[in-house]
Amino acid sequence: MEPALEARFPTRVAIPDHTAYELVEFIEQAAGDLPSGALRLDDGLAPRLVEHINETYGGGAQGKELGERGNLGLARRLLQRAVQNRITRLFNRIQEGDSPGESPESEFLTVADFEVGAPLGEGTEQKAAIDEEVNTLVGTGKAKDWFK
Repeated sequence: MEPALEARFPTRVAIPDHTAYELVEFIEQAAGDLPSGALRLDDGLAPRLVEHINETYGGGAQGKELGERGNLGLARRLLQRAVQNRITRLFNRIQEGDSPGESPESEFLTVADFEVGAPLGEGTEQKAAIDEEVNTLVGTGKAKDWFK
């Protein structure tokens, strides 16, 4: 903080970052309070989601420190993404002729909705397309060699 601001605001409040477990608790509560309708996490999803958050955004399965990433903004983004994935999942089932609204599973957020276990980064097709485009660039021989 700048010295001028420190003089004007001498009191500091330290707000600890949330753990992955606390973020999942928030996600569960927020999912139940959605204006579009209450959703629940699928059975057994909470512990897998804690592990996923630790591995993806923290110090691995053993690491409990998420640092500045351990905030409610992360939890909100994960929930919003899961809700969008749920909508896509149900829409695809409707397109296939199913009636997912009649099934109790339509009220649950699943492992797939949260993309737990999904590969990170670009897919192999996207990577191949990028590699092909990079190979067509002229005058970047040294950079290309460095990336290989």
